[in-house]
Amino acid sequence: MQVTGLKLQNLYFKGCDIGPTGLAAICETQRTLIELDLSACARITDSALAILSANLPCLQFLSLQSCRSLTDVGISKLNQLKELRHINLQGLGTITANGQFVFS
Repeated sequence: MQVTGLKLQNLYFKGCDIGPTGLAAICETQRTLIELDLSACARITDSALAILSANLPCLQFLSLQSCRSLTDVGISKLNQLKELRHINLQGLGTITANGQFVFS
């Protein structure tokens, strides 16, 4: 089911089984998102972050806590989000200082 004209600002997927394809569908219709929580979403990958970065220009708050499939490559894509003010990267053992440097 599709709701025409729906413009969300906050969306919480914490622990959900969403991956790049599902995230792409959300990004396509909800470009006005300001806050997105993808914490503990095991299927969120570097390609999902590339999609998110290219399609959510208003995003200010992003939680990727415990998204263990992410690497520095995906994190580096987030520098495209010019409005991003807060990001949660806790529990990402695969992210090195190089990936975190993107946000310093």
